[in-house]
Amino acid sequence: MCRAILLFICLTAIIFFVHALGGPDARADGIDFNSSHQYTNSQGTTKLKQTGEKFDTDFDQFNQLYNLALSKYIYPYLVFYSGAVYQILKTSSTTGDNTIDTEEKNLAPYAELNLTNPIYKAGLAYRYRRVDEDITDVPDTRTERNEITGTLGMRPPSELFPNWNLRYSHIHTFDDPKTHLLYAFARPLSRLLVYPYRYRRKISGF
Repeated sequence: MCRAILLFICLTAIIFFVHALGGPDARADGIDFNSSHQYTNSQGTTKLKQTGEKFDTDFDQFNQLYNLALSKYIYPYLVFYSGAVYQILKTSSTTGDNTIDTEEKNLAPYAELNLTNPIYKAGLAYRYRRVDEDITDVPDTRTERNEITGTLGMRPPSELFPNWNLRYSHIHTFDDPKTHLLYAFARPLSRLLVYPYRYRRKISGF
């Protein structure tokens, strides 16, 4: 996680530094922040026909969602997007004398740099996601995902030249216990040609 967050902070700092050197031609910026909070509660009673035994049930759920998005025009055709989504989901379920508490935390920062004009387009994006889950009487789990994507394409104004797009993605997911999965996908100029490959490695002793 530390490497992912450090990469995200460094990329954001570089973009703002380049923007500062760009002078007054850069366009206005945009910042958007929103959050939502939702609470759900339900209660009931279950009766078994065979024994006549009754069970009281109680369900509580509290969902918190925070979303931050930033956009910055560095040059007329060059725009930088950044932000993060953070969610906390707490659930408590009680049946009779048994109670199960669950807490799930999702963190997903991202950064994108896109260059688009009437003829060609290019982009570089980094996305990170971490999911922490804590359940009563169950070991805590954590899943992380790093993804880097690059795109390049051209849309010539004349029909004499073909349109083409190139996309490359590098995805790395790992969890606890440490199971590493590396997946890379390349889409060449012809959409009929695809070259995927997978690499899996399991590491013990962590």
